[in-house]
Amino acid sequence: MLAVAVIGAFAWYLVVRFGGERAWIVKRSIAAWVIGMASAGVMAGAGRRGAAGRIASALAAIVAIALGQMLAVVLIELPPDAAPAPLLARAFDVVDPLFYALAVAGSTALFLLAPSQ
Repeated sequence: MLAVAVIGAFAWYLVVRFGGERAWIVKRSIAAWVIGMASAGVMAGAGRRGAAGRIASALAAIVAIALGQMLAVVLIELPPDAAPAPLLARAFDVVDPLFYALAVAGSTALFLLAPSQ
């Protein structure tokens, strides 16, 4: 799960950094969904399809997006005289809960779509 969180965080950073301003909410929504499905894929592949596996995959997806957002805030260049307030404003946006919800939905969808054993 740690690997999924790190890979997902880097993928989120790449989408934020290089996704551009045009249709940015769609790009980030798709990335959140894919991160959620990737975290569920790891748990399903490991044979952990119970409640603990579902909760762990959802938490890993949320952690991945949060870490990716922090990477984006830290690594995207700010002007040298920027105050900490704009840094925090860039870290948390109004639509962030949407991305977390999509990541959880993506992790849940894979468990629902996967055949039971």
